[in-house]
Order: sequence, then C-alpha cells, then structure tokens
Amino acid sequence: YNALVIVVSLIFPLPTALAINGVGTAICLSVSYWIGRRTKTESLEQKLAEHPKLQKYFSATREYGFVSCFAIHLIVLGILFGMLRIDFWTYLASSWLAIIPGMVCFTIAGAELNLRSPLFWLVLAIDGVLILFGILYTKKKILKRQES
Repeated sequence: YNALVIVVSLIFPLPTALAINGVGTAICLSVSYWIGRRTKTESLEQKLAEHPKLQKYFSATREYGFVSCFAIHLIVLGILFGMLRIDFWTYLASSWLAIIPGMVCFTIAGAELNLRSPLFWLVLAIDGVLILFGILYTKKKILKRQES
C-alpha cells in the first residue's frame, strides 16, 4: 500500500496525488470491510464465547464503533470490522481518517524525496498523537464500561 502511495506521488503533483491516494484508500477500506461483512461470523462468535476477556473488547468495539474503528485501524485491522457488523459509513469514515495522516506522510515523502521536510514531520507527529489518543481513549471507555 505505502509503495503505491509513494509511486502515485512520484507521478502526479502533490494535490493530485493526495486526492488519488485518498480515493484509493477509501476503495481499499471498502473492499476489506465487505469481505468481512460477507463472512459468516459463527466461528468468530464461538471463539469469543470461549474467551470472555477478549469478548469484552469485541463487544466494546461494537458499542464504540467510530472510536474503535479509528483506534484499531491505526493499529491496522480490516476485515474484522465487517465481521463485527459495524455500520459501513462509520467504519469508512473513522478508518479513512485514521489512515490519512500516514498516507499524507508517504505521499509527501514520495513527492519531495526529502525526509527533512517540516510538513512530513508535522504530519508524522499528528499521526503519532492520533495513535496515542485512540489507544488511550478506547482504553478509558472500556475501563469506564467495566466499572458500570
């Protein structure tokens, strides 16, 4: 994926490359979601029933769809959300937003071939902060839910 993002940025001007990569990202996210959505979930549900601790996190994922998709996509998971039957538009929006900072970093890196670019490092820092925020926020929500 990242190699394609860089190649697109080598071929097209930066604004065009960002648009192409943004649309391509949405298409990739949609394909993996619909593969998961069409998958039978009985085996997943059986495995979750055998592991209550893991099931707790998956049920929280359904409850906090947008935040969960955002946080987990920063950690890179795809088909799982379709299998969990999370709303498609919630999945697509949160996942796309989670992936965009990294995609922008690779697009800028490919367009400028200069890792000293302040814009590259700014977007990379934003990506890191989003990853940290997503993990901490999701953990907080899950712990709060456990206390209730």
